[in-house]
This record gives sequence, C-alpha cells and structure tokens, in this order.
Amino acid sequence: MFHENGPVIDLKPMNEQNYNDAYPIENVDKFWFIQIQALGKLYRKDHLISSHLANRNINETLVQQMILRDLKYQTNHHRYGYEEELTYLKYTMLCPYQSGNVVFDDIADRIYATALACDELAALFYDSYEPRSKCFFDIWEYYEEERSRVQAEEMHG
Repeated sequence: MFHENGPVIDLKPMNEQNYNDAYPIENVDKFWFIQIQALGKLYRKDHLISSHLANRNINETLVQQMILRDLKYQTNHHRYGYEEELTYLKYTMLCPYQSGNVVFDDIADRIYATALACDELAALFYDSYEPRSKCFFDIWEYYEEERSRVQAEEMHG
C-alpha cells in the first residue's frame, strides 16, 4: 500500500553541548521512534499496537512534566500535587487527519497531541531544541495521501 520511495526528510542531529541529565536527549529520540511506529501501525490497521504506542508516548509526556515539576520544586517525593495542566490535553481534538473511523480517529488524535506536547516539553529541557513535529507531520501527510489514493482506487475499481 505504501511506497518505499517516499519523501526523504532531513532530521538534524541535536547539539550535544546542550545535554541535560534530567531528561537525556535519547529519551526524546526514543519518543519520536515510537511515534513513527505508532503512526505506521495505525495506517496498517493494527489499532491495538498503535493505541498501545500512543498511550506509551502520552505517558512519556507525563514523565517529562513530572521531571520538570521535580526540578521546579526541588523534590522527587510527591505527597501532593499542584493540579497541573496536562500538556498533551491542550492539543487534543485538533488532529487534522481523520478517517471517519472512531477508533482510527481517537488514536490519531492521541498521536497528534503527543507530538506537539513532546516538542513543547523538550524545548524546556533543551534551549536549542528544534521541533520535530513538522518532520513527523510531513511523514504523516504522505501516509494520508497514500490512504486517500488507495481509497479512490478501491472506489473506482
């Protein structure tokens, strides 16, 4: 269904001078690797794995926020919280990639929201962080174009 000769997207390496022990850049790299897996599984109709991976990355954005909170309050022992806003939630219900399938659309929304949340939070750990969601959405756009093309071919026989 998808072509091996898709667009090449240049991902720039991070500047190692800005390494942060509180949240190693490898965690950000791992996040984006999982995002690509979640997206691929979604478009291959493996909703179980895609949802699992999307939820895993939601949890990763929560970890980012917990670390930031620990740094702010100089604690790692949580007796009480501070009614924090959950960063990923402000990006839900904004996903432009909808199929009309309730399950697909729910997973897509979570993948989309966590992409934007991770970029926002990673920038708090790394001053020189360049958002990666644009590249990710370029890949997503390619998946959407292919899905639309296949749907059109199926409709016209």
